Amino acid sequence: MSTPSKTPGRIPLWFWLPAVLGLIAAFATWWLMGLYIEQKVEERPRLPALPVEEHQVIVPREDLLPGVTIELEHLAIRQLAAAALPTDVFFGERVEEVVGRVVISHINRGKAIQELHLVEQSSQTLSEQIAKGHTAFTLPLEASWTHAHSIQNGDVFDFYAADLGRWRRLLSSVRLISLAPQLPANERALGSQRSFTHAVFEVPVQAYAHLLILHQQQQLVPVLQTAHKEVGPEFLSLPLTVEIIQPGSQVQTNEEWP
Repeated sequence: MSTPSKTPGRIPLWFWLPAVLGLIAAFATWWLMGLYIEQKVEERPRLPALPVEEHQVIVPREDLLPGVTIELEHLAIRQLAAAALPTDVFFGERVEEVVGRVVISHINRGKAIQELHLVEQSSQTLSEQIAKGHTAFTLPLEASWTHAHSIQNGDVFDFYAADLGRWRRLLSSVRLISLAPQLPANERALGSQRSFTHAVFEVPVQAYAHLLILHQQQQLVPVLQTAHKEVGPEFLSLPLTVEIIQPGSQVQTNEEWP
């Protein structure tokens, strides 16, 4: 005779009640802790953030190498923090000052272009540098009156002419406007060098022919003025040449200063 088998009984619902209550309590605790933390964070003193001032500056669209003449398609505008900008950058409205200049040092793409990166491409012709009623007069550089090639653009000279044992001042305050030949800006950017051989002066038009003849006769002498712009004396004395002739002997020449 067979015995009836026992079927397992179901777990009563009240058995799960402590676990459910524990989960609810953990969730409530987590939620309340979050609210507490947020409240404490809100109570912390907060400093106001300073606004970041930005400027629109000119930057290259691509890397620019020395010797490149900048054109409009090379450039773009970029907003950069003002505090991080050097003092010699070009702001967006100064684009005309950048176009046409020559790069002398590598500029990375997107970096603000500075004055120190560029050199002027000479846009002023020689005739534009000369005042009305004047013209250009060119002399070869000589160590005597250039003081071993120490002169510079902007130096001022008095022009003298040899005249009967003395030098006579023809012109005063003659401005040296250029040393020649000049290198193009892109060659200067690449480090090319060339020695100057001539000086270009600004002289009155009516004096040009006289100066040219004196120079051809080697009778023209430029004399450098000082920084005080003091005009030289009207005459500069030269030594007197005295010839002594003795019978049966060669002619002797002596120089005597007045």
